[in-house]
Amino acid sequence: MPLKQRSEPVWVRFFVTEIHSGSTVSWASFLESLKHTVQKMNKIMCVGVLGNSGSGKSTLAKAYGEKFGLSILDLDAVAWRADQPGVRVEHAESISQLNEFMDTHSNWVIEGCYAKFMSHVSPRCSEMVFLNPGIEACKENCRNRPWEPHKYPSKVDQDKNLGMLLDWVGTYENRTDEYSLAEHRKVFDGFAGKKTELISNQAAKEFKSQWFL
Repeated sequence: MPLKQRSEPVWVRFFVTEIHSGSTVSWASFLESLKHTVQKMNKIMCVGVLGNSGSGKSTLAKAYGEKFGLSILDLDAVAWRADQPGVRVEHAESISQLNEFMDTHSNWVIEGCYAKFMSHVSPRCSEMVFLNPGIEACKENCRNRPWEPHKYPSKVDQDKNLGMLLDWVGTYENRTDEYSLAEHRKVFDGFAGKKTELISNQAAKEFKSQWFL
């Protein structure tokens, strides 16, 4: 049976690696490797994910959450009133909710298409990912999107909104609001930390394959 290294304690993985490489394991080298691994595991991880609707933000955020145990916040949850569909929360209230989330959770991933919110979040991000696969890729992703029960009572209701969503996605490069490519670019380019721009569905797939499988 093959070794399932991801489920083994770090010290087991270290000794298995050393044995297979033919190295002699010293106590000093073990402690040094353990120290670096623990530091990496304990590193604060706060990730911002932004992009057009249908770019894959929720999928990537879920992958981060599952792989690294991060708390996940979809910015829709602080932008819109749950009891009044289509009604925005007051900006100050949304910012207060954002701050509460970041103060309550040490490690998190926040995703959304709201440039103003992401600009507020970015100083506390350890890294940022900009999903920018192009309009046609985003439209195709929207068409293939599974039912989102937290947003729609049924898949039928979700599909009724598809035409309007596709039209909105298609204006991404020409809009000037906070959901636009121009505003997302400003936030991403202005971020000084570790950042990655994924410009195709294939690039996003390879990114997830590298880090989350």
